[in-house]
Order: sequence, then C-alpha cells, then structure tokens
Amino acid sequence: MFAQGKPFTIEGSLTGNKYDSVKLGYTGETGKHVAVTVPIVHDKFVIKGNVGHEKQASLSFTEKHYATLFLDGGKITVTGNADKLSELDIKGSATQDEYKAYARMGRDSAFSFFAGHPHSYE
Repeated sequence: MFAQGKPFTIEGSLTGNKYDSVKLGYTGETGKHVAVTVPIVHDKFVIKGNVGHEKQASLSFTEKHYATLFLDGGKITVTGNADKLSELDIKGSATQDEYKAYARMGRDSAFSFFAGHPHSYE
C-alpha cells in the first residue's frame, strides 16, 4: 500500500467524536494520490505508512473539511475535537512544528523565518 521510505505512525485521540473513520491523503512518491481510510474505535485511530521525504498531507473526517499536516517519518499525535479541525493539536513532526511557527509569524516575517530555519527550503 505504501512505498518504501521513512516509516510514520499517526496516533489520534479524539474528544466528542461522532465519526466512524478518518482519511489521510497525500501525493505519493510516483505522483499519484494516496488515500488511506482507517476506522476510529473508542475515539482513537492509528495510521501507518512510509514516505520518501517530507510530504504535506490532509486528514479528514468528512469530505468537505480537512486539517493539514506534514509527514516526515516518526510518530505524529493528533488530539482534539474532530469537528474543530483548526484546533487539532498535531505534534511529532519537525516539519509540522516549522509550519506552525511559520503560520504564527504571518507574511511579513517570512524572511526572518527562513533565515532561522534554513533547512526548511532546501
């Protein structure tokens, strides 16, 4: 199902959950869209796979709304309310942490962000 590369695990723990499954989507190493759907059991889910390099991905509980996350190998945790995607706490990915820092800074501070995180654009 997944290409060889860096293994990742996404572990989710939801509050107020009313959904049966969660879908992870991203562009695979061959350029084709990868979509993985796993069940949510007792407000928890686990998704495992591999990525060749850092990937932007989407995590969704419905067809209309999704949260953005970054896969770069390792363990990622997702906690929060599935109905409040913008408030989900996503941790564990170095790229995700950089994305959060960049988003907090705003457009005017982009150059200072890149200066402080030179590996983010290599």
